[in-house]
Amino acid sequence: MVGIGLGLLAGAAAGLLLAPRRGTEMRASLRARADLALERGMSLLEEGRRALRTSQSDESPAPLTATLGEIAQMHSGEPGASEAWS
Repeated sequence: MVGIGLGLLAGAAAGLLLAPRRGTEMRASLRARADLALERGMSLLEEGRRALRTSQSDESPAPLTATLGEIAQMHSGEPGASEAWS
């Protein structure tokens, strides 16, 4: 396990050193991507919580049939994603 961790750290360091951008630009880009991923994850989590609350409050709850992949696809804005929910 330690070897894998060290390999990941070495790979990340090499990637940052050999990147075609300046360090400040790369860090800003990585930070923006991490923020976006966090926002999308929080949105999916909140949607799941709402769905769970809704399904628990109904007298005859409908089963939750959407997978996480389908929900993520719906939020990604890919063409055809909204058709699956119609």
